Amino acid sequence: MKKLNVTPNEAKLLDALCELGETDLVARKTGLTERTVEVYLGRLIKKLGYPNRLTLALAWDRQTRK
Repeated sequence: MKKLNVTPNEAKLLDALCELGETDLVARKTGLTERTVEVYLGRLIKKLGYPNRLTLALAWDRQTRK
């Protein structure tokens, strides 16, 4: 499994995604708008090469549980 190299802000967003799942809840927790969360997650999906936010969240969860 490849290591996901992300910035501290990206890590906070991924932590919130794994914890809460829903865009509106992630937005509230991070203080971002729903649209901003969607844009950032889209960029992360593309940057890290995952097909969708679920597989991205699962990969992040696996990495951070070690």
